[in-house]
This record gives sequence, C-alpha cells and structure tokens, in this order.
Amino acid sequence: MMSTIYNIMKKILVPIDGSANSKRGLSKALEIAKKQEASIFALHIVVMSSSIAIGGARRPPKNEAEKKISKNIIAPAKKKCEQNGISFEFKIVYGADPGYDVVKFANKHGFEMIVMGARGLNSLKKIFLGSASDYVLKKAKIPVLIVK
Repeated sequence: MMSTIYNIMKKILVPIDGSANSKRGLSKALEIAKKQEASIFALHIVVMSSSIAIGGARRPPKNEAEKKISKNIIAPAKKKCEQNGISFEFKIVYGADPGYDVVKFANKHGFEMIVMGARGLNSLKKIFLGSASDYVLKKAKIPVLIVK
C-alpha cells in the first residue's frame, strides 16, 4: 500500500510587531512551516489615526520610521526564517484597525493559515477594547492559530 503525504499549508501569514507575543507566533509558524514545507509571509501593520486612514493616503511614502521597522522588526524575523531554511516575504501595511487589516490581507492574498501572538489582555479589557487576535479569530475564513 502506497502512502501519500498531503501538505495542507503552503503560505502562512504571520502578523508581527516586534513584541514577545508576535515572536512566539513566528516561532510556532516556523515549526508548522518546516513540517508542511510552507513559506512564511510576515505582515507588519502601522496603525494610523482613523482620520488619516479614512480620508488620507493608504500608504505614505517610505520614510525613516519604515526603515526602522524593517531593521528592528522585519530583519530579525527574516534572519530567523533563513536560519531555518524557510522562505520569507513581508509587507508593511498602513491602516487603522490591525485585526481588520490582517483578515483583509489574508483573504486578498490566498493564505492557508494565520499564526499570531495573543496580547493576553484580561477579560474586562477585552470586553471594552477587543483585540486584534480576537477579531482575526472570529472573522478569518481560514484556520487561525493564536499563540500565548
């Protein structure tokens, strides 16, 4: 009897912000990517005020802040993926709502899974503030893994 291995996931989206939680999300995504022979796509969302996001340009020109993001957040993630032999791409997106932006990006670009860190807000704060990971978990049309 011949056995066939089916790789379910080829493209994993990992929102990153440089926090310890997002680094844990990236580490878990690396574990999955190795087993599935998948690639990792890191997404960093720069949160703008809602007035700029609604009426202004969606993507300001590249500036010093974006260079700092690439150096301090993207470069370490890329290095970690390269050290593990995993294909890595990234995008910096400007928006007002990280959860919404993650789901929109995932849907538009055909990812098979989202792996992201949880902020670990307590229950009372979640009721009033919500969280990006809660939003993604509820609204994404693909599997979502929240890493604590």
